[in-house]
Amino acid sequence: MKKIFPRNNKGFVLAETLIVAVAVVTIFTIIFQEFYPLMGEYERRENFDDIDSKYGTYWFKRMIQSNDYNLTAAKISEIDNKGFTLFKCDDITDNYKKNMCNQMLINLEVSCDNQSTKDKIEDCSSGNQPHIFITRYRLVKIDAPTYNLKTKFKTSKEEAAYKNIISDGLIDYLSYLPMYSKVGSLNGAEYRIIIEYYRHRFDTQRYKDASGTVDQTAYEVDDENDFRTYSTIEVKK
Repeated sequence: MKKIFPRNNKGFVLAETLIVAVAVVTIFTIIFQEFYPLMGEYERRENFDDIDSKYGTYWFKRMIQSNDYNLTAAKISEIDNKGFTLFKCDDITDNYKKNMCNQMLINLEVSCDNQSTKDKIEDCSSGNQPHIFITRYRLVKIDAPTYNLKTKFKTSKEEAAYKNIISDGLIDYLSYLPMYSKVGSLNGAEYRIIIEYYRHRFDTQRYKDASGTVDQTAYEVDDENDFRTYSTIEVKK
C-alpha cells in the first residue's frame, strides 16, 4: 500500500498571495492617478470658485474665442516661454465688443492693477491690467516634465512686470488645480484662461482726490470684508 504524504502548499500560497498583492497595488495606483485630480477639483471648487466667477469666466472665454481677438504668434510664444500671457480688451478689434469687454471687467469685478502707480485698485477702466491669464490647456509640458506652471507663476512674481499681478491667492488656487498632464481636453481645446476676481461686500468709502471729489469708479483698497475668487475654463482657439 502506498503511503500518502501531506502536500506542502506553502510555496504555492506565497506565490498566489504575491500575485494578488501586486494586482491590488496596481489597481489602487491606477485609481489614485485617475481620481486624485478629481479631489483637487472638488477642493478647488469648495475654496475658490463661485457661480459669479464661473459666469464671468465663461463670457471672457467667448470674447477670446471670437474672430475679433487674435492669439498672435508673439502671445503663443509668451505662453510657451513664461507659462502664460495676459489678456487685454484693447486687443479686440471690434470697437463694440472692446467697449463691452471693458464694461464686463468693471461689472464682474475682475481684479486689476494700475500699471502706472503699481497700486491695486478695483477699477479696470483706463487701460489698467486685468488679471486674466491665458495658458496652455495642459499646465505641464508632456516633453518636459520639469516645466510647471506653478513654478512659472512664482518665478514671474519676482519679476517687476508681474510682481503686483500674481498674488499669493492665485498661487494657492494653482495648488488645487490638476496639471492635466495626461488627459487632454475632450473638446480639443489647446488653451485655458484663469481669472482672478476681487469681490466687494460692504465697501462704502471711495477714493477722494486732493479737492475731496469722490471717485465713484473706485473702491476702498484691501477692505477687510473684500475677498478674491478664481475660476478657469478651457478655450478653443
